[in-house]
Amino acid sequence: MCSGNFCCNTERTLNLGTPGFLIWCVTLFVRHTLFLLFYFRPVLIQLLSAITRKTLHTIRSAPVPSAHSDLVATSFQAYSQLLKRHPDYFTAAEEGGVDPRALFDCACFTLHLPESSAAKYSASFLTCLLAVGAAQTVTNPVLDAVVREGGLALLKSAVSRAVTSSSSSNYLEFAADILFSLAKYYFTHLTKWLDAMVKDDLFPSPCVPKEKKVAFAMRLLKEKGHKRKIQEVTKEFALTCQVLQKTLKQ
Repeated sequence: MCSGNFCCNTERTLNLGTPGFLIWCVTLFVRHTLFLLFYFRPVLIQLLSAITRKTLHTIRSAPVPSAHSDLVATSFQAYSQLLKRHPDYFTAAEEGGVDPRALFDCACFTLHLPESSAAKYSASFLTCLLAVGAAQTVTNPVLDAVVREGGLALLKSAVSRAVTSSSSSNYLEFAADILFSLAKYYFTHLTKWLDAMVKDDLFPSPCVPKEKKVAFAMRLLKEKGHKRKIQEVTKEFALTCQVLQKTLKQ
């Protein structure tokens, strides 16, 4: 009874309006969840779900998302830790847990923020979701379903992040980490997503010919077990796209 009432009144009772308080809530939850798990698990999950909804709304509704880059970084760092420890907390939205699809979509969005820490921990959460989703196909199929349904969007988000990054920046590394995890944990699906990407004449730019994308896709699949090689392949493709775009503008 208590947990039901708590769920209904959580967002009205607590002042979840400030990013600073949201950061405090998320980090506090992760730090103490192991201790409190056996005593207040239903209430804790409902509380985390309420905090998550408010956090995502704060990030997505901001006129300038970068204004909440600290919230993005701290939140996704905490969610990565929680996902590793308690993947069972992440369930379909209608089941009352933390909605992994909403976090997935938000992380794909915040991956493109100019702040390095925000992009870093967004990428970290996405790679963690890929690993846990592949390992939890039976015990928590919701996570695997999120990846399979959003895999093409994630692939395009990572490639786009790389293409818009300078060759010396860390953003290329963040994007390559996602591509490496896609190849490692969802190789069969990645072949289909890459095929769809290659056939998209407008991605990542209309000036990038199909043969360049085919070559990138083939090398990515070939180097699936080599993280450094995938970083090199990603960097080369990003530089190729950037040169083609500059040439077109001249």
